[in-house]
Amino acid sequence: MAIWSRIPPYGTDSTVMQHVLPDDPKLQKADHVYKALLTKLGIDSYDKPMRLLSGGQRRKADIAKVLATEPELLVMDEPTNHLDLDTIEWLQEYLISLKIALIFVTHDRYFLDAICNRIMEIERAISTFTKVITATT
Repeated sequence: MAIWSRIPPYGTDSTVMQHVLPDDPKLQKADHVYKALLTKLGIDSYDKPMRLLSGGQRRKADIAKVLATEPELLVMDEPTNHLDLDTIEWLQEYLISLKIALIFVTHDRYFLDAICNRIMEIERAISTFTKVITATT
């Protein structure tokens, strides 16, 4: 399981590459795995300190960190915040291709409709499920 926090901690001196590496060295993969994800997300300065990145670039580094773990369940909080349209579209396609369980909170209805086949809406402590009909359902 991977949890993608909306406000992750950023070490003052950690580089982008250090940020995306897992905390447990036993879980680390070859550098090219992380660099490939970062490059797809538009980040190619792997040695740049995280503190110098914009909010959108930090978010992209967070995405790479989480996706590199290849989770079976991914929990995300407002995954499209601070992302440009190209990255949102890439993320949509990537998540759809993973065929994993996703749980996320979002106000981005387009993102929600593109990815989900079931939606649980919670309003005033009452939850309702909605099945989304898509071409692949």
